[in-house]
Amino acid sequence: MLRMISRSCAHLLLLGILAATVTFQAGLNPPGGFWTDNSDGHIAGDPILETISPKRYKAFFYCNATAFVASLAIIILLQSQLITIHAMKRYVLQTAMTLVLFGLMGAYVAGSSRKFSTSIYVFVLVLLVFAYVVLHILYERANLLLKKKKI
Repeated sequence: MLRMISRSCAHLLLLGILAATVTFQAGLNPPGGFWTDNSDGHIAGDPILETISPKRYKAFFYCNATAFVASLAIIILLQSQLITIHAMKRYVLQTAMTLVLFGLMGAYVAGSSRKFSTSIYVFVLVLLVFAYVVLHILYERANLLLKKKKI
C-alpha cells in the first residue's frame, strides 16, 4: 500500500538523497585524486591528499562520512514508521539535517582549502552558518519554554 507523504517530507527526502549522492561520489573520488604509480614511497590507488596532508584528509574523510551516514538516516527515517511520535521525529530529522549541513561544509573546507589566507571566506561562511543554527536552536527553545509557561 502506497502512503502519501507530505510536501515537506518529499523535500527532505530529496535533500537526503542529494546529500547521499554527493558524499558517496566524494568518497569514491576524494580531493586531489589518487596516485597512479608506485614511486616516492606511495602506492598506486592511495589518495594523494592523504600523503600530502594527512590532517586535511582525515578531516575530509570524517566530515564526508558523517554527512553520508546522516543523509542515510534521514532517508530511512522518512521512509519508515519507526518513530511514530511526530515531535521526536522532527527533532531527529533536524539534528540529522544539521549533521549533513556541517559534514558537507567541513568536507568542503578540508578538501578545497590549501592555504588559510585563500580559504578565509569559507571559514567565515561556516562560522556564520554555525551562528545561525545556534541562534535558531536557542530561539526555538525559548519559544518552547514560553509556551509551557502559558499553559
